[in-house]
Amino acid sequence: MNPAFVRKDLKHASLQNLKKHYLILFIICFIVAALGVEFSGTMEFLSTGTKAVSGKEKISSGAVIDLVPEPEGVDLVDLIYRVVTGGIDEAETAAHIEESNEIANATEIFGRTNGIFASLANNFGSGKFYVGVMRALQNLTKSSTAAGVIFALIAVTLYIFLIYIFLGVVPAIMSRFFLETRVYKKVPMTRAVFLLQLKKWFHVAWVLFVRRFYQFLWWFTIVGGFIKSYSYMMVPFIIAENPNLSAKEAITLSRQMMNGYKWKAFVLDLTMLGWILLGLLTLGLSDLFFFNMYSTGIYTELYVWLRARAKESGNELSAKLADPWLYEKAPYSDISAHYGDVEEELKKPHLVRELKGIRGFFAKNFGLVLRYDEREREYEQEQARMNALAVRRDELQGISYPWRLNPYLPPARPRKEGRFKFGFTIYYMRNYSLTSLIMIFVFFSFFGWAWEVILHFVQTGNWVNRGVLHGPWLPIYGSGGVLMLLFLKRLRQKPIFHFLGTIVLCGFVEYWTGYACEKFLGRRYWSYDGYFLNLDGRICAEGLLAFGLGGILMVYFLAPLIDDLIRKMPMKVTIPICVVLSLLFVGDSLYSRKYPNTNTGEDDHPKPTPTVAAMEDDGSGPSPEDLLSDPSVVKPTATGAAAG
Repeated sequence: MNPAFVRKDLKHASLQNLKKHYLILFIICFIVAALGVEFSGTMEFLSTGTKAVSGKEKISSGAVIDLVPEPEGVDLVDLIYRVVTGGIDEAETAAHIEESNEIANATEIFGRTNGIFASLANNFGSGKFYVGVMRALQNLTKSSTAAGVIFALIAVTLYIFLIYIFLGVVPAIMSRFFLETRVYKKVPMTRAVFLLQLKKWFHVAWVLFVRRFYQFLWWFTIVGGFIKSYSYMMVPFIIAENPNLSAKEAITLSRQMMNGYKWKAFVLDLTMLGWILLGLLTLGLSDLFFFNMYSTGIYTELYVWLRARAKESGNELSAKLADPWLYEKAPYSDISAHYGDVEEELKKPHLVRELKGIRGFFAKNFGLVLRYDEREREYEQEQARMNALAVRRDELQGISYPWRLNPYLPPARPRKEGRFKFGFTIYYMRNYSLTSLIMIFVFFSFFGWAWEVILHFVQTGNWVNRGVLHGPWLPIYGSGGVLMLLFLKRLRQKPIFHFLGTIVLCGFVEYWTGYACEKFLGRRYWSYDGYFLNLDGRICAEGLLAFGLGGILMVYFLAPLIDDLIRKMPMKVTIPICVVLSLLFVGDSLYSRKYPNTNTGEDDHPKPTPTVAAMEDDGSGPSPEDLLSDPSVVKPTATGAAAG
């Protein structure tokens, strides 16, 4: 029998699940909040360093001008209207003034003058990005009307793709994670793409779009929108279990499940008002670290309770929710019938013949070998088999959800009897030879140099050599890549810890490298002053996040692929190449020490345009009325991000 509806039991079950799976649930909710799909206001603490600028800003003469159409950001409809009516210069100048105000009102730690994050915030927040796109379209089409129409079509297309296709399925993915953590000890991060595995991504996006559209229509009745928000509450959970359901079926089933329980759900929300108020007082911090996970867990428990009740009542549509192993562990006999190849593979001996002595010490702790031979090849292949087998073993033993028992899997190609299927695997647990590390160092040094050069060109329009040396390489990128491969070898089997370790390692290296350059060379080769969350201008949150994400990409994908290419080359070719590259690098280092590269483009970033507040204070420069009446007085540069 389905137990009675008790709010206390739902909350207790959610809390217990949160205690067991805090880390993975935190990561899921953090990503969802960062994407802006759910949990509005959670990231509020990140914006505390900026001061909102209202659309109406008083100036010295006492007049009031409309700097931006809305206090919360740029109005695309207004921008398109200005372009069509020939007022793009006015829109461009207003956006430039708004950007200057945003920069002036930012605190030092929440920098808005440099960097990718600052560029995005300045360009999108002030509307300069949109104005720039429409300016380009106008130049291409020679028509303001055509530019406005094309921009509107592009904006609508991108909006639909981003909001309804890419981000639209996020509630279903999050619901799937929460459902699996209720029963299983482990949930693989690959579950984030389970809709792709089921070939239902676009279908689920459509279902959730229809749900959102129906709810939007109901809001025209005011009260109806509020009520229907509870009626359709269970759709993400329903579609997370059975992605094959049509939009009509999922919405109807949710409505039937919530029939008679909308008021109880509303009261359940009222009991959490204290947490909501605490979130406001802590600027979203309590939401981020507790309430988002806790409340989602409560709604998950509510869905499980309503699902069981619907099945007991004989609801016809509930019969289509036919995945019992989301709610209890499958009997071993059922799992064994689908995992026979895994059982056979587990019975086989898996002996990994590791290297011994000093050679084994460096291979085990740093992943370094002098040369790649047959023993290394056997070791890597066995490691890959073990890693792939570990995932299926967890499913066989009931530690994680038995994916092969999913009733909604699309038809798959039959496997040969008794053969274990690995699928595509990159041997990321490999050891690297000395020649591979030298070539990987050069490759990533060149990649970093090219990235810096291109990024500088995009920001300033100037081609310069951004390296500290004269050659096409930035050694800090190559050094970071090699150090990650060597010193984080033991973290490689745990991507989350490897990501954190990369941030710490690269932050340490970059900070003290910058310090050494200033102390011993008397020159600052890079500066993060004005970047978001920077420390002494030597490191910043943006750079460390980029290093962390880049480290994951490099260690688990790029480095193994590059190493595979290097291994295909005979030693009589790789050794001379490594010798030549090493001599060129050492020679460039010695030459640059005596004749350093000074044309790094550090002075290419123009100063920001004076803000309204600054003009008020000293009375210098053109007035805001002059700027809007005659846009030629100040011409915004093409380097909006850099100028910011």
